[in-house]
Amino acid sequence: MRKIYKEADTDPEIPSDSKQCSTRERCKLIKDLGPDGIIHWSIVYPANVWKGGNIGQVDFLSLLADGVSSQAWPPQVHDVLLSLKQELGGYLGFKTLLNHATENKNSASPKGSPTNALLDTTNYVEFRGLRRDKLDVLPSSMQSGVKASKHWQEESRTDATVTEAIRLYMPMVPECDAVFIVKVGFREGWDLFERCGFGESVDVGSS
Repeated sequence: MRKIYKEADTDPEIPSDSKQCSTRERCKLIKDLGPDGIIHWSIVYPANVWKGGNIGQVDFLSLLADGVSSQAWPPQVHDVLLSLKQELGGYLGFKTLLNHATENKNSASPKGSPTNALLDTTNYVEFRGLRRDKLDVLPSSMQSGVKASKHWQEESRTDATVTEAIRLYMPMVPECDAVFIVKVGFREGWDLFERCGFGESVDVGSS
């Protein structure tokens, strides 16, 4: 978040074709997302993912288009913003952001089950936009499954540098577990289903 506010106010005379200029213009676009959008972006996308020179403009705009709906943020988010008040309080728009987070401070109790991340993301923060060259952190069998997914193949046709075939829901409270979602190909998914012993295959079309 520091970069978003500080870079947006950098020297307007820097060369228009420089990485710093690209980063500055992207920071301005991120600030246009509004309070919830800025908070969500700061949590989900580290600066080394989206700053100028690290990701193409098409990929950046694709991530930017995802947006985020208005929501109540966990108390930890408010606490982090409050800790940045002295450093960023003088930058245009930060006080509005802090006031918004204060008004929408979430006091809901933990949901507990990690499966609630799929239905109620109150206690979770969604991370996506994994760099495609980082796929090798997954087991080889999982890598082949991801590469067989339609999502990955569609991204490959556009020369994307990040993928949304993998998403991670990180809990904001210790009572919840993290949730890891990976898209794999049709055949690879059924193969995994059978190998893991979830049960006999069924004809989903007959139900």
